[in-house]
Amino acid sequence: MFNKFNLSTPPKHLKNLLIIIAIFSLIPCIIHSLAPYLGLSLIGFLGAYFWQPITFLFMQPNMLEISFNSILQLFFYIFAIYTVGSEIIYQKGVRSFYILFLLPGIISGLFLLGAMFLLSTSYVVYGLAIPTYSLLTAYIMLGTNARILIFHSVPLKISGIISAIFFIHLFTIASNISLLVAFAHFLAVILSYIYCLWAWKTHSPFSKLFNFEKTIIKKAHKAEFYDFTSGSKMSEAQIVDEILDNSKEKGLGKKDKAKLKKFFQRKN
Repeated sequence: MFNKFNLSTPPKHLKNLLIIIAIFSLIPCIIHSLAPYLGLSLIGFLGAYFWQPITFLFMQPNMLEISFNSILQLFFYIFAIYTVGSEIIYQKGVRSFYILFLLPGIISGLFLLGAMFLLSTSYVVYGLAIPTYSLLTAYIMLGTNARILIFHSVPLKISGIISAIFFIHLFTIASNISLLVAFAHFLAVILSYIYCLWAWKTHSPFSKLFNFEKTIIKKAHKAEFYDFTSGSKMSEAQIVDEILDNSKEKGLGKKDKAKLKKFFQRKN
């Protein structure tokens, strides 16, 4: 299966996000004093800049001064987010896109802060690459066997290309910046991978991970239902009764249909 990238007008949510990324990455070039407030650092976080685990995800490294290399990197990140983000929104919805963009990055940012605290060190981190690779990981999970044609003749697996780019970038970060920052990138990729296994119940193209993935997917299928009022686990009879009661009162809604689908998947 060969992949054809969709380069049409991006969804509104994605378009707004790309504008925010461009603004957050370019403004520090003009107002240098803003960079320490928006990037992630232990000193800043302890100084009550609690927004940093989110804002650092929108900032491109090496953008304090505009250069050809920094502009090229920013273009790569924006193009990657635009391309794979459009496909994720189209197939899995806006909610999955924002979870993949924000959640692995925020957790990785908190890990960095904890590691800096334990090691008694602090430096400013700009982490646009973290959500980018998180989305690219999800894109691999969407199109397991997808290929692209290089020079219109050489077919290459997208999963192989993305993996190669990621590990080269990881090695560069570990060599030139920090091993901790490199691990934060790796952590975000792992979290994105686990999310896709759990939420989408789909396997990756890496056959050696099949048994591990099968275990995660099986557990996801066996996820239990809970009553949010009492906090107690619901029995199968209670689940069916609740759905039927709701359907009598106001018809079968989307949430009820989702519950039914999940219930019968678990039964099978």
